[in-house]
Amino acid sequence: MLSEYLLLSDQMRPGYSASLGSANVASEKEFLQEHKTLPDFFIRLYSEVEGTRAGIEDQSLMDFLPGYRLIHWAELRDCCETCHKILGIDGYYPFLANYSSDFYCWKDGAVYDVSHDCPTPTLIHHSVADFLKTICGCYTSGVYFLDEDGYLDYDFEQERLLAIKLNPQVDYWLEG
Repeated sequence: MLSEYLLLSDQMRPGYSASLGSANVASEKEFLQEHKTLPDFFIRLYSEVEGTRAGIEDQSLMDFLPGYRLIHWAELRDCCETCHKILGIDGYYPFLANYSSDFYCWKDGAVYDVSHDCPTPTLIHHSVADFLKTICGCYTSGVYFLDEDGYLDYDFEQERLLAIKLNPQVDYWLEG
């Protein structure tokens, strides 16, 4: 489903997938040596793309989803440490970040929202597949759009309604 997401992203923002970089043998070896303890999901993800570095020059290509960038593999250790400081526990692995040090994290196959001002993780998707299905649905249903400056934006209420439909057992979306 990652390839579908990248295709949809490129249709709306040409060049987005290229901005994520592509893993090469040297960077993949370095990544694997640097991050031996990461879950398999991260190994698969970062074997396809490198991620978006903080401070990317073309800000219109920063967002993986509105407000959050895919953490560049070279920044994962620092983001994991920040996430650990917020929560005080291990096991949550951030893969998306915003500039306020809020994260989308993977834990035991599910996706959680971790906010810098709330030390309790919130379940938002039961699986990575559900997460990808939801964000792909946001593209295909028009929930995601480009604002007048060319940045990825979204309709909050329409996202919530779509997410409820695709993730009916997740309280986060029902609470609105």
